[in-house]
Amino acid sequence: MFATFTAFLQSLPAEAVWGISLFALFSAQVVMIRLFGVAGACVYCVAAIVAGNIEALKTVHFASLDWTIPGGTLIFTTTYLATDIVSEQYGRQAARTVVFSGMAGYLLFTLMMQFSLGYAPLTGEPLAEATEQGLPNLHKQMHDLFAPMPAFFFASM
Repeated sequence: MFATFTAFLQSLPAEAVWGISLFALFSAQVVMIRLFGVAGACVYCVAAIVAGNIEALKTVHFASLDWTIPGGTLIFTTTYLATDIVSEQYGRQAARTVVFSGMAGYLLFTLMMQFSLGYAPLTGEPLAEATEQGLPNLHKQMHDLFAPMPAFFFASM
């Protein structure tokens, strides 16, 4: 199902995918804030910051603008609406909590991924056993995705 959805999105121009994703993300924010209040905004912002920093490694080209930008820019900017809604509905202190929760969540995620990358990649017999069990050996791909995260964290401070 998700592969079909992804294939459908890839068949569309980047501008259409951007519009669909903005609608989905802004809707998700409203739902999260309505259901969970400030905590929902915190969860949304942590997820958006983590996803935005991972997606920053993927570039997106907008043909109508002749621009290429990091994909994470699109997700990260949605956090501004969440903090604005919280600020208007719950006050400045609650909005600060959302912002600091986002930063703390991203720091924790970064630390977790660095420890995960700290495990040596499988080789020899353990690799053969894991492959036999159908477990993928994705250390290099994980390294490519998550090794830049500390730099992204410090750059965003």
